[in-house]
Amino acid sequence: MFFHQRKKSKEERIVTPKDAVEETQPLHPPASQPVSPSSSVTEPIDLEKKHRIHSALWDKGFDPFQLFEVSHRRCHIVHVHVVSGKNISRGWFSQTPDPYLVLWTPGSPNGRRRTRAITGSVKPVWNERFEFLLDAEDLGTLEVMLMDANRMMDRIVGRASLNLNGLPMETKYSKDLYFDNGSRVLLRLLRKEE
Repeated sequence: MFFHQRKKSKEERIVTPKDAVEETQPLHPPASQPVSPSSSVTEPIDLEKKHRIHSALWDKGFDPFQLFEVSHRRCHIVHVHVVSGKNISRGWFSQTPDPYLVLWTPGSPNGRRRTRAITGSVKPVWNERFEFLLDAEDLGTLEVMLMDANRMMDRIVGRASLNLNGLPMETKYSKDLYFDNGSRVLLRLLRKEE
C-alpha cells in the first residue's frame, strides 16, 4: 500500500490545533459584548505539550498509582484479661474507692483501654478482656493506671508498668501488678502471632 503525498501550494499553511482555536474563538470578548457569569474564558490547552509531559513521566518509571510505598511488618496480638484487684486503697475522705483501670500501650493503634468502675469495693472483680496489636519486633510496655472514680474528678491511685518483650508466645501468663500504695491487680496475658 502506497500513500502519495500531495505537494503543498504556496497559499497553504500548516494549521496547528492552537492556531485553529485562536482563529475561531477570541481569547477576550470585545468590550461591547457583555460577559455572562456562567461563561468563562480560558486559554486553550496545548494537548501536545500535555502528552509530552505525561510520556516523559512514564518513561522515567513514574506510576501515579504508586505514590506511596508501603511495607508491611508482622504484628502480634497481646490479649490482656483484667481479672481482679486486692487491697485497693481508700479514696478521698476515707470513703471506699470506686476503682477502675486504664491500660495503655504506646504505639498501638487501639492503645488506650479502660475497665468499668466497680462501686464501693476494696476487692473489685472486673473480668474484662482486651486486645492490643503490637509490633512483633518491639512489643514495648503495658502502662496500667489504677483510678478512683469520683463525681467531681477522678483520682490516680497508682501506676505500674509491665515490659511485654519477655512475654512467651502462645503461653498464658499470669502477673500480679503491685502499686506503691499496696494495691494489687491480677492480669492474665497471652501473646499470639497475627
